[in-house]
Amino acid sequence: MAQREEKLQLPYLEVKGVSHSFNLGTESLPVLSDISFTLDRGQATAVVGPSGCGKTTLLRLIAGLAVPAAGSILVQGKLVETTGRDRTLVFQEPRLFPWLTVAQNAAFGLRDVTPVSRLPLVEAALKLVGLEDFADAYPHQLSGGMAQRVALARALAPQPELLLLDEPFAALDAFTRSRLQKELVNLWRTTGCTLLVVTHDIEEALYLAERVIILSARPGQIKEVMDVPLPYPRDRTGAKLHQLRRYILNQLEG
Repeated sequence: MAQREEKLQLPYLEVKGVSHSFNLGTESLPVLSDISFTLDRGQATAVVGPSGCGKTTLLRLIAGLAVPAAGSILVQGKLVETTGRDRTLVFQEPRLFPWLTVAQNAAFGLRDVTPVSRLPLVEAALKLVGLEDFADAYPHQLSGGMAQRVALARALAPQPELLLLDEPFAALDAFTRSRLQKELVNLWRTTGCTLLVVTHDIEEALYLAERVIILSARPGQIKEVMDVPLPYPRDRTGAKLHQLRRYILNQLEG
């Protein structure tokens, strides 16, 4: 009974002492150093840090696209060694296939699912991002914001438990970025998935996340894990949000 209770109390995601380096010819370039943190199921967390500190590398390791040089990553107590449908990654660029329709792009991660089962998953994902009327459109017919929503639909179609986002709105104009941030919060609250987003935008991190992980310059180390004690929906103009923004900025500059 005690062992069962201990298992139930395991964090959903556990990053334990993760370090990673890239081999550049005869030299090794360290990008992450001794990263440790946990995520509870359904939690929204943002990672901020200077450019080049290993934020994207961290997401790729959690997604299973690479194996850390040291340390371990566990999802529900199981070691992450490769990719899985329980984890999906949204990149900064939509990376859509121009010869496929919106629906076909959204279905790309469901190639191992039968067509009969695939259709309702795609329809549900497109409805979540508000693109159900554009299922037969092609990428060249979409705006930048719509294309990024297709990328989100592709990530949501497998119904992942963990949604990883790598600066998903950085290339968009301020108005579209603000609107999609609001839609992402609604998606997270609707689906109940666990959310981990990497961003350079401190305001975006505070608008989206319940916790913010602050990394140092390369090799990235955790400087602080900070709770964001603000109710949803967040007020971008609120004094408390701007106070937290100044604090994080000071931490990064320091």
